[in-house]
Amino acid sequence: MYSGSGQRSAQANFQGQQESLYMLASDTGGKALLDQNDLALGIQQAQKDIASYYILGYYSTNAALDGRYRRIKVQIGRNLTAKLDYRSGYFTSKEFRNFSSGDRERQLQEALMLGDPVTDLSIAMEVNYFRQAKDRYFVPVAVKIPGSDIELARKGGAESTRLDFIGEIKDAKGAPQGMVRDEITVKLKGEDVGQLAARNLEYDTGFTLQPGTYTIKFLARENETGKMGTFESKFTVPDLTSDQRYLPISSVVLGYQKEKLDAAVATAERDKKLLAMSPLVQDGEKLVPSVTRVFRKQQDMHVYLEAYQPGAEKTQMMVATVTFFRGKTKAFETAPLKITEGLNKSKAVPVRFTVPLAKLQPGRYTCQVNVLMPSAQRFAVWRSSVALLE
Repeated sequence: MYSGSGQRSAQANFQGQQESLYMLASDTGGKALLDQNDLALGIQQAQKDIASYYILGYYSTNAALDGRYRRIKVQIGRNLTAKLDYRSGYFTSKEFRNFSSGDRERQLQEALMLGDPVTDLSIAMEVNYFRQAKDRYFVPVAVKIPGSDIELARKGGAESTRLDFIGEIKDAKGAPQGMVRDEITVKLKGEDVGQLAARNLEYDTGFTLQPGTYTIKFLARENETGKMGTFESKFTVPDLTSDQRYLPISSVVLGYQKEKLDAAVATAERDKKLLAMSPLVQDGEKLVPSVTRVFRKQQDMHVYLEAYQPGAEKTQMMVATVTFFRGKTKAFETAPLKITEGLNKSKAVPVRFTVPLAKLQPGRYTCQVNVLMPSAQRFAVWRSSVALLE
Protein backbone atom coordinates (compact mmCIF):
# COMPACT_ATOMS: atom_id res chain seq x y z
CA MET A 1 0.00 0.00 0.00
CA TYR A 2 3.05 2.27 0.33
CA SER A 3 4.38 1.60 -3.15
CA GLY A 4 5.10 4.41 -5.57
CA SER A 5 2.14 3.53 -7.81
CA GLY A 6 -0.17 3.52 -4.80
CA GLN A 7 1.01 6.97 -3.79
CA ARG A 8 0.59 8.30 -7.32
CA SER A 9 -2.94 6.86 -7.51
CA ALA A 10 -3.93 8.39 -4.16
CA GLN A 11 -2.48 11.77 -5.18
CA ALA A 12 -4.32 11.68 -8.52
CA ASN A 13 -7.61 10.91 -6.77
CA PHE A 14 -7.04 13.74 -4.31
CA GLN A 15 -6.24 16.24 -7.07
CA GLY A 16 -9.28 15.08 -9.04
CA GLN A 17 -11.50 15.75 -6.06
CA GLN A 18 -10.04 19.24 -5.62
CA GLU A 19 -10.39 19.93 -9.35
CA SER A 20 -14.13 19.15 -9.09
CA LEU A 21 -14.48 21.59 -6.19
CA TYR A 22 -12.58 24.31 -8.07
CA MET A 23 -14.80 23.84 -11.15
CA LEU A 24 -17.98 23.90 -9.07
CA ALA A 25 -16.91 27.12 -7.36
CA SER A 26 -15.85 28.71 -10.65
CA ASP A 27 -19.06 27.82 -12.50
CA THR A 28 -21.28 29.20 -9.75
CA GLY A 29 -19.37 32.45 -9.15
CA GLY A 30 -17.82 31.26 -5.91
CA LYS A 31 -14.28 30.62 -4.73
CA ALA A 32 -12.72 27.41 -3.44
CA LEU A 33 -10.53 27.64 -0.32
CA LEU A 34 -8.89 24.24 0.15
CA ASP A 35 -6.38 22.77 2.60
CA GLN A 36 -6.89 25.64 5.05
CA ASN A 37 -8.04 24.92 8.58
CA ASP A 38 -7.91 28.62 9.48
CA LEU A 39 -11.39 30.06 8.77
CA ALA A 40 -10.16 33.59 9.52
CA LEU A 41 -7.75 33.36 6.58
CA GLY A 42 -10.65 32.90 4.16
CA ILE A 43 -12.53 35.83 5.67
CA GLN A 44 -9.46 38.06 5.35
CA GLN A 45 -9.06 37.04 1.72
CA ALA A 46 -12.71 37.89 1.03
CA GLN A 47 -12.23 41.32 2.65
CA LYS A 48 -9.27 42.02 0.38
CA ASP A 49 -11.18 40.92 -2.71
CA ILE A 50 -14.08 43.32 -2.09
CA ALA A 51 -11.94 46.27 -1.04
CA SER A 52 -12.08 47.64 -4.59
CA TYR A 53 -14.41 46.34 -7.28
CA TYR A 54 -16.96 47.12 -9.98
CA ILE A 55 -20.33 45.44 -10.34
CA LEU A 56 -21.43 44.94 -13.93
CA GLY A 57 -25.05 44.34 -14.89
CA TYR A 58 -26.96 43.98 -18.13
CA TYR A 59 -30.41 43.40 -19.60
CA SER A 60 -30.74 40.39 -21.84
CA THR A 61 -32.10 41.00 -25.33
CA ASN A 62 -33.52 37.47 -25.29
CA ALA A 63 -36.93 37.85 -23.63
CA ALA A 64 -37.95 34.20 -24.00
CA LEU A 65 -38.92 32.66 -20.65
CA ASP A 66 -37.99 29.11 -21.60
CA GLY A 67 -35.95 28.05 -18.56
CA ARG A 68 -32.87 27.39 -20.65
CA TYR A 69 -29.26 27.96 -19.62
CA ARG A 70 -27.73 31.29 -20.76
CA ARG A 71 -23.97 31.50 -20.88
CA ILE A 72 -22.10 34.62 -19.77
CA LYS A 73 -18.58 35.64 -20.78
CA VAL A 74 -16.83 38.78 -19.51
CA GLN A 75 -13.55 40.08 -21.02
CA ILE A 76 -11.39 43.10 -20.32
CA GLY A 77 -9.42 45.23 -22.74
CA ARG A 78 -5.80 44.42 -23.52
CA ASN A 79 -4.53 47.61 -21.88
CA LEU A 80 -6.29 46.87 -18.57
CA THR A 81 -5.30 44.67 -15.68
CA ALA A 82 -8.04 43.25 -13.50
CA LYS A 83 -9.23 40.04 -11.92
CA LEU A 84 -12.65 38.78 -12.99
CA ASP A 85 -15.06 36.89 -10.75
CA TYR A 86 -18.37 36.05 -12.39
CA ARG A 87 -20.81 33.23 -12.96
CA SER A 88 -20.41 31.49 -16.26
CA GLY A 89 -24.16 31.44 -16.83
CA TYR A 90 -27.64 31.18 -15.37
CA PHE A 91 -31.00 29.54 -15.96
CA THR A 92 -33.64 31.99 -17.09
CA SER A 93 -37.11 32.14 -15.62
CA LYS A 94 -39.70 29.83 -17.07
CA GLU A 95 -43.35 30.43 -17.88
CA PHE A 96 -45.64 27.95 -16.17
CA ARG A 97 -47.00 26.69 -19.49
CA ASN A 98 -43.46 25.63 -20.42
CA PHE A 99 -42.96 23.60 -17.23
CA SER A 100 -42.34 19.91 -17.64
CA SER A 101 -44.08 17.41 -15.38
CA GLY A 102 -40.93 17.26 -13.27
CA ASP A 103 -40.82 21.07 -13.01
CA ARG A 104 -44.44 21.19 -11.85
CA GLU A 105 -43.96 18.50 -9.23
CA ARG A 106 -40.81 20.17 -7.94
CA GLN A 107 -42.60 23.52 -7.73
CA LEU A 108 -45.35 21.99 -5.55
CA GLN A 109 -42.83 20.40 -3.20
CA GLU A 110 -40.82 23.60 -2.85
CA ALA A 111 -43.89 25.78 -2.34
CA LEU A 112 -45.12 23.48 0.43
CA MET A 113 -41.84 24.02 2.32
CA LEU A 114 -41.96 27.81 2.06
CA GLY A 115 -42.33 29.69 5.33
CA ASP A 116 -44.47 32.43 3.77
CA PRO A 117 -47.90 31.60 2.31
CA VAL A 118 -48.72 31.83 -1.40
CA THR A 119 -51.94 33.79 -1.91
CA ASP A 120 -52.76 33.73 -5.65
CA LEU A 121 -55.66 31.37 -4.91
CA SER A 122 -58.04 31.90 -2.00
CA ILE A 123 -58.37 28.78 0.14
CA ALA A 124 -60.69 28.06 3.06
CA MET A 125 -60.53 24.85 5.04
CA GLU A 126 -62.49 22.99 7.71
CA VAL A 127 -61.11 20.07 9.73
CA ASN A 128 -63.46 17.81 11.69
CA TYR A 129 -63.08 14.61 13.71
CA PHE A 130 -65.22 11.50 14.28
CA ARG A 131 -64.23 8.67 16.59
CA GLN A 132 -63.79 5.21 15.08
CA ALA A 133 -62.21 3.49 18.07
CA LYS A 134 -60.82 4.41 21.48
CA ASP A 135 -57.54 5.69 20.04
CA ARG A 136 -58.44 6.20 16.38
CA TYR A 137 -60.33 9.09 14.76
CA PHE A 138 -61.33 9.77 11.18
CA VAL A 139 -60.44 13.38 10.33
CA PRO A 140 -62.22 14.66 7.19
CA VAL A 141 -60.74 17.77 5.59
CA ALA A 142 -62.86 20.02 3.36
CA VAL A 143 -61.08 22.54 1.13
CA LYS A 144 -62.94 25.28 -0.74
CA ILE A 145 -61.69 27.54 -3.53
CA PRO A 146 -63.91 30.28 -5.02
CA GLY A 147 -64.81 29.46 -8.60
CA SER A 148 -64.08 33.09 -9.51
CA ASP A 149 -60.38 32.43 -8.76
CA ILE A 150 -60.18 29.96 -11.64
CA GLU A 151 -59.01 31.88 -14.68
CA LEU A 152 -60.70 29.61 -17.20
CA ALA A 153 -64.09 30.19 -15.53
CA ARG A 154 -63.87 33.87 -16.45
CA LYS A 155 -62.46 33.36 -19.93
CA GLY A 156 -64.67 30.43 -20.90
CA GLY A 157 -64.18 28.24 -23.93
CA ALA A 158 -62.06 25.51 -22.34
CA GLU A 159 -63.30 22.00 -21.78
CA SER A 160 -61.62 21.51 -18.41
CA THR A 161 -58.81 22.51 -16.10
CA ARG A 162 -56.91 20.66 -13.42
CA LEU A 163 -56.24 21.49 -9.80
CA ASP A 164 -53.23 19.96 -8.04
CA PHE A 165 -53.25 19.48 -4.28
CA ILE A 166 -50.47 18.66 -1.86
CA GLY A 167 -50.76 18.65 1.90
CA GLU A 168 -49.03 17.45 5.04
CA ILE A 169 -50.04 16.93 8.66
CA LYS A 170 -47.43 17.11 11.45
CA ASP A 171 -47.80 16.39 15.14
CA ALA A 172 -46.78 18.70 18.00
CA LYS A 173 -43.15 17.52 17.67
CA GLY A 174 -43.03 18.26 13.95
CA ALA A 175 -43.10 14.62 12.87
CA PRO A 176 -45.14 13.90 9.70
CA GLN A 177 -48.36 12.00 10.43
CA GLY A 178 -50.15 12.22 7.10
CA MET A 179 -49.53 13.25 3.50
CA VAL A 180 -51.79 13.81 0.52
CA ARG A 181 -50.90 14.41 -3.12
CA ASP A 182 -53.89 14.49 -5.44
CA GLU A 183 -55.51 16.22 -8.37
CA ILE A 184 -59.02 16.89 -9.59
CA THR A 185 -60.37 17.75 -13.00
CA VAL A 186 -62.82 20.65 -13.15
CA LYS A 187 -65.21 20.31 -16.06
CA LEU A 188 -66.06 23.52 -17.92
CA LYS A 189 -68.80 22.97 -20.47
CA GLY A 190 -71.53 25.27 -21.81
CA GLU A 191 -73.44 27.07 -19.09
CA ASP A 192 -71.27 25.45 -16.42
CA VAL A 193 -68.57 27.99 -17.24
CA GLY A 194 -70.78 30.87 -16.14
CA GLN A 195 -72.09 28.98 -13.11
CA LEU A 196 -68.61 28.08 -11.90
CA ALA A 197 -67.68 31.72 -11.22
CA ALA A 198 -70.58 32.00 -8.75
CA ARG A 199 -69.93 28.80 -6.79
CA ASN A 200 -67.15 27.13 -4.85
CA LEU A 201 -64.91 24.28 -5.86
CA GLU A 202 -64.55 21.70 -3.11
CA TYR A 203 -61.96 19.05 -2.48
CA ASP A 204 -62.43 16.45 0.26
CA THR A 205 -59.83 14.20 1.79
CA GLY A 206 -59.34 12.51 5.14
CA PHE A 207 -56.83 11.07 7.58
CA THR A 208 -56.85 8.56 10.43
CA LEU A 209 -55.17 10.06 13.51
CA GLN A 210 -54.75 9.50 17.21
CA PRO A 211 -55.79 12.15 19.77
CA GLY A 212 -53.34 15.05 19.85
CA THR A 213 -52.44 18.48 18.49
CA TYR A 214 -51.52 18.78 14.82
CA THR A 215 -50.60 21.30 12.15
CA ILE A 216 -51.96 20.96 8.63
CA LYS A 217 -50.45 22.75 5.65
CA PHE A 218 -52.22 22.52 2.32
CA LEU A 219 -51.37 23.90 -1.12
CA ALA A 220 -53.48 24.09 -4.28
CA ARG A 221 -52.41 25.00 -7.83
CA GLU A 222 -54.50 25.71 -10.93
CA ASN A 223 -52.71 24.15 -13.90
CA GLU A 224 -53.56 26.60 -16.67
CA THR A 225 -52.23 29.80 -15.14
CA GLY A 226 -50.00 28.34 -12.43
CA LYS A 227 -51.80 30.24 -9.66
CA MET A 228 -51.22 28.76 -6.21
CA GLY A 229 -52.56 29.22 -2.71
CA THR A 230 -51.65 27.80 0.70
CA PHE A 231 -53.54 27.26 3.94
CA GLU A 232 -51.92 26.42 7.28
CA SER A 233 -53.64 25.88 10.61
CA LYS A 234 -53.38 24.04 13.91
CA PHE A 235 -56.12 21.71 15.09
CA THR A 236 -56.72 19.32 17.96
CA VAL A 237 -58.22 15.85 17.97
CA PRO A 238 -59.47 15.46 21.57
CA ASP A 239 -59.46 12.28 23.58
CA LEU A 240 -63.20 11.80 24.06
CA THR A 241 -62.65 9.07 26.68
CA SER A 242 -60.65 11.23 29.11
CA ASP A 243 -63.51 13.13 30.80
CA GLN A 244 -66.47 11.08 32.05
CA ARG A 245 -68.42 14.09 33.34
CA TYR A 246 -69.73 15.12 29.91
CA LEU A 247 -71.36 13.35 27.00
CA PRO A 248 -68.65 12.83 24.35
CA ILE A 249 -69.55 14.23 20.92
CA SER A 250 -67.75 14.64 17.61
CA SER A 251 -67.25 17.83 15.64
CA VAL A 252 -70.47 19.61 14.76
CA VAL A 253 -70.80 20.18 11.02
CA LEU A 254 -72.98 22.99 9.68
CA GLY A 255 -73.96 23.08 6.00
CA TYR A 256 -76.63 24.38 3.66
CA GLN A 257 -76.09 21.98 0.77
CA LYS A 258 -76.34 18.26 0.20
CA GLU A 259 -74.66 17.19 -3.02
CA LYS A 260 -75.00 13.94 -4.91
CA LEU A 261 -71.61 12.32 -5.23
CA ASP A 262 -71.98 11.79 -8.99
CA ALA A 263 -72.95 15.46 -9.56
CA ALA A 264 -69.88 17.12 -8.06
CA VAL A 265 -68.13 19.71 -10.23
CA ALA A 266 -64.74 18.46 -9.09
CA THR A 267 -64.11 14.77 -8.52
CA ALA A 268 -61.10 12.70 -7.55
CA GLU A 269 -61.07 8.91 -7.70
CA ARG A 270 -58.92 8.59 -4.60
CA ASP A 271 -61.31 10.62 -2.46
CA LYS A 272 -64.33 8.56 -3.43
CA LYS A 273 -62.81 5.78 -1.32
CA LEU A 274 -62.23 8.17 1.55
CA LEU A 275 -65.76 9.48 1.31
CA ALA A 276 -67.03 5.97 1.96
CA MET A 277 -65.51 6.31 5.45
CA SER A 278 -67.04 9.71 6.08
CA PRO A 279 -70.18 9.95 8.23
CA LEU A 280 -71.10 13.05 6.20
CA VAL A 281 -72.13 10.77 3.33
CA GLN A 282 -75.52 9.09 3.49
CA ASP A 283 -77.64 7.52 0.74
CA GLY A 284 -75.33 8.75 -2.02
CA GLU A 285 -75.43 12.37 -0.81
CA LYS A 286 -72.69 14.31 0.92
CA LEU A 287 -73.31 17.09 3.43
CA VAL A 288 -71.08 19.93 2.24
CA PRO A 289 -69.64 21.79 5.26
CA SER A 290 -70.08 25.56 5.25
CA VAL A 291 -66.43 26.39 5.90
CA THR A 292 -67.11 30.12 6.37
CA ARG A 293 -70.44 29.50 8.21
CA VAL A 294 -72.27 32.14 6.20
CA PHE A 295 -75.90 31.35 5.31
CA ARG A 296 -78.86 33.02 3.57
CA LYS A 297 -82.45 33.33 4.77
CA GLN A 298 -83.88 31.20 1.95
CA GLN A 299 -81.61 28.29 2.87
CA ASP A 300 -81.97 25.47 5.38
CA MET A 301 -79.15 24.80 7.82
CA HIS A 302 -78.21 21.13 8.10
CA VAL A 303 -76.60 20.15 11.41
CA TYR A 304 -74.75 16.87 11.90
CA LEU A 305 -72.81 15.40 14.81
CA GLU A 306 -72.23 12.09 16.54
CA ALA A 307 -72.78 11.40 20.23
CA TYR A 308 -70.87 8.46 21.71
CA GLN A 309 -72.20 5.86 24.15
CA PRO A 310 -69.10 3.65 24.74
CA GLY A 311 -70.59 1.06 27.09
CA ALA A 312 -74.06 0.81 25.58
CA GLU A 313 -75.42 -2.35 23.98
CA LYS A 314 -78.37 -0.45 22.52
CA THR A 315 -79.15 3.22 21.97
CA GLN A 316 -79.67 5.17 25.17
CA MET A 317 -82.33 7.84 24.66
CA MET A 318 -81.03 11.38 24.09
CA VAL A 319 -82.64 14.79 23.55
CA ALA A 320 -81.06 17.48 21.33
CA THR A 321 -81.88 21.08 20.41
CA VAL A 322 -80.35 23.85 18.27
CA THR A 323 -80.58 27.40 19.63
CA PHE A 324 -79.68 30.75 18.03
CA PHE A 325 -78.61 33.67 20.24
CA ARG A 326 -78.25 37.28 19.13
CA GLY A 327 -76.05 38.73 21.82
CA LYS A 328 -77.53 37.34 25.05
CA THR A 329 -81.06 37.14 23.65
CA LYS A 330 -82.49 33.82 22.48
CA ALA A 331 -83.69 34.42 18.91
CA PHE A 332 -84.85 30.92 17.96
CA GLU A 333 -84.83 27.35 19.26
CA THR A 334 -85.83 24.14 17.52
CA ALA A 335 -88.28 21.71 19.03
CA PRO A 336 -86.49 19.03 21.10
CA LEU A 337 -85.33 16.11 18.98
CA LYS A 338 -85.76 12.76 20.72
CA ILE A 339 -83.18 10.15 19.60
CA THR A 340 -83.87 6.51 20.43
CA GLU A 341 -81.95 4.55 17.76
CA GLY A 342 -78.86 4.63 15.56
CA LEU A 343 -76.09 3.12 17.72
CA ASN A 344 -73.43 1.65 15.38
CA LYS A 345 -70.31 -0.50 15.79
CA SER A 346 -68.18 2.46 16.87
CA LYS A 347 -70.76 3.23 19.60
CA ALA A 348 -71.75 6.43 17.81
CA VAL A 349 -75.31 7.73 17.53
CA PRO A 350 -75.90 10.17 14.62
CA VAL A 351 -77.72 13.42 15.45
CA ARG A 352 -79.23 15.30 12.49
CA PHE A 353 -81.16 18.58 12.29
CA THR A 354 -82.60 20.57 9.41
CA VAL A 355 -83.26 24.15 10.53
CA PRO A 356 -85.20 26.61 8.27
CA LEU A 357 -83.60 30.06 8.48
CA ALA A 358 -86.44 32.11 6.99
CA LYS A 359 -87.75 33.17 10.42
CA LEU A 360 -84.45 34.72 11.48
CA GLN A 361 -83.41 38.29 10.71
CA PRO A 362 -80.11 38.93 8.89
CA GLY A 363 -77.16 39.41 11.21
CA ARG A 364 -74.63 37.58 13.34
CA TYR A 365 -75.69 34.80 15.71
CA THR A 366 -74.25 32.28 18.11
CA CYS A 367 -75.43 28.79 17.16
CA GLN A 368 -75.62 26.45 20.14
CA VAL A 369 -76.19 22.70 19.99
CA ASN A 370 -77.32 20.93 23.19
CA VAL A 371 -77.36 17.15 23.63
CA LEU A 372 -78.65 15.53 26.84
CA MET A 373 -78.64 11.86 27.87
CA PRO A 374 -81.03 11.74 30.88
CA SER A 375 -80.29 8.15 31.97
CA ALA A 376 -76.62 8.94 32.61
CA GLN A 377 -77.20 12.60 33.57
CA ARG A 378 -74.60 13.67 31.02
CA PHE A 379 -74.77 16.46 28.47
CA ALA A 380 -72.75 18.26 25.78
CA VAL A 381 -72.85 21.88 24.59
CA TRP A 382 -71.26 23.21 21.39
CA ARG A 383 -71.22 26.84 20.15
CA SER A 384 -70.09 28.65 17.01
CA SER A 385 -70.60 32.05 15.42
CA VAL A 386 -72.63 32.14 12.19
CA ALA A 387 -73.69 34.93 9.83
CA LEU A 388 -77.06 35.19 8.12
CA LEU A 389 -77.47 37.23 4.94
CA GLU A 390 -80.67 38.41 3.24
